[in-house]
Amino acid sequence: MEADESRTNQAANLMIASLAGNFAHVTCKEPLRVAMANHLRSLMQTAISQDVLEQAVNLVTNDNLDLGCAVIEKAATKKAQRDLEEVIAPVLAVRRTDRIRLGSAYYDKYVYTNQNLTPLPEALRPRPGRLSSAQARVYNWLE
Repeated sequence: MEADESRTNQAANLMIASLAGNFAHVTCKEPLRVAMANHLRSLMQTAISQDVLEQAVNLVTNDNLDLGCAVIEKAATKKAQRDLEEVIAPVLAVRRTDRIRLGSAYYDKYVYTNQNLTPLPEALRPRPGRLSSAQARVYNWLE
């Protein structure tokens, strides 16, 4: 329903950033902890005793785990936003062209489903203009 493609694009980017970042954090934390601990153990095993080794590995791993997760989250977010941009830019361009071509008929009679224009019942037809403040809050809480 949002008439401004830049706002639609911004909302999509906020959603994908939140989803990709959270998903990356959840899926990387434990494997990253294990990988860091294994690498540290293998690097330091000949240098110090076994008791001190485990303490050092745990300390260094715990101190750096959040930083490692943050780096992975950022990389996943950037990649997801690049992928989204490749997908959404042509769709928004088609939407903009059809909105200009159809004028008010775009809002009064049609909405996109796949690549075809499909008629909707009156109650479900989108209306021209901006999102309501309640609708926009869905996207703004991510900022």
